[in-house]
Amino acid sequence: MTSFQGKCFAFIGISGSGKGTQAKLLTEYLQKQGNQTFSVESGKLFRKLAENQSLAGSIIKDDLANGRLPAEWIASFLWAQKLIQELGNKEEVIIFDGSPRRMREAEDMEKVLDWFGRERYYLIHLVLSRESAWKRLTVRKRGDDTEKNIEKRIGWFYEKVLPIIESFKKDKKERLLEVNGEQSIEAIHKDIVTLLQKQTS
Repeated sequence: MTSFQGKCFAFIGISGSGKGTQAKLLTEYLQKQGNQTFSVESGKLFRKLAENQSLAGSIIKDDLANGRLPAEWIASFLWAQKLIQELGNKEEVIIFDGSPRRMREAEDMEKVLDWFGRERYYLIHLVLSRESAWKRLTVRKRGDDTEKNIEKRIGWFYEKVLPIIESFKKDKKERLLEVNGEQSIEAIHKDIVTLLQKQTS
């Protein structure tokens, strides 16, 4: 059995690619294998902050309501704070859902995990076309899924997130795991587990 203790995985992909679903499935799989897991959901952290009756909370609430990408530094601050306050030990498998989203955040993640004495993280890219992402998001229609906001989020992926993936392809190829996100949820999960077993064995 492959040991995942102390590993770190970050799900990345265009909006609608199923990062949250696959992060949850991987968490459940790892727990069944006897691993302790630690989940970091960036969207959840932002939504929690938006509920806070503070100036910061009101700024983030306004950003989310208007489809703006929050300030670059704050994502790193939120998940770093969660790790500092809640990470229990060096064996827990850390799973990031929705981070990193920009190059600076990716670099911050390297530094923070190194400070915790962790190996560098694996980037799991769920590959999905612009057309498929648009279709999924317009069908899903969550609270902030207006057509304008959907187009903004898709645009962010190509402008902000894709450079991270290209960087991994160039310098950290062994830590980039790309999975066909056009498949069924079950098939994607199966591919992720197979790739992780090969890469971390």
